[in-house]
Amino acid sequence: MIDRDKFGHCVKCHDYLLREVIDRGKVVLARTVDFDTEMLLLDDTSQMRVTICKKCKEELKDEDFPELMESVVAGWEWETDQLVADENKPQWTAVEKKEYMDRHRSLGVVTRPQGISKTEIGKRVKKFKEDKVKKVK
Repeated sequence: MIDRDKFGHCVKCHDYLLREVIDRGKVVLARTVDFDTEMLLLDDTSQMRVTICKKCKEELKDEDFPELMESVVAGWEWETDQLVADENKPQWTAVEKKEYMDRHRSLGVVTRPQGISKTEIGKRVKKFKEDKVKKVK
């Protein structure tokens, strides 16, 4: 079983949420009935959409966010390893990978932004960053 975020898999339980179907004579990937997505607000105020199964989405709590982010970062780590190894992507060097991962590894999930005002989002991001600093001290 995988332990990182991967295309087509649930970010939390890692179940595979795609299936192969025939469409106009070609094999294509289609979403299963359990496929869903969730938008998450990161502490740099960017938003990230992740694939998540309906069961995990229904049960998702704020306490799960650090685990989700660990999974996503592990997925980014794997993907950037593949880019560095790809001879057709010469711009992806070990140095570029390190810089990219250093920037992105420190991100954290603040909340689900749907239905929250910009003012409230700002307050939550500020509190998240303050709490993050307290944990480091």
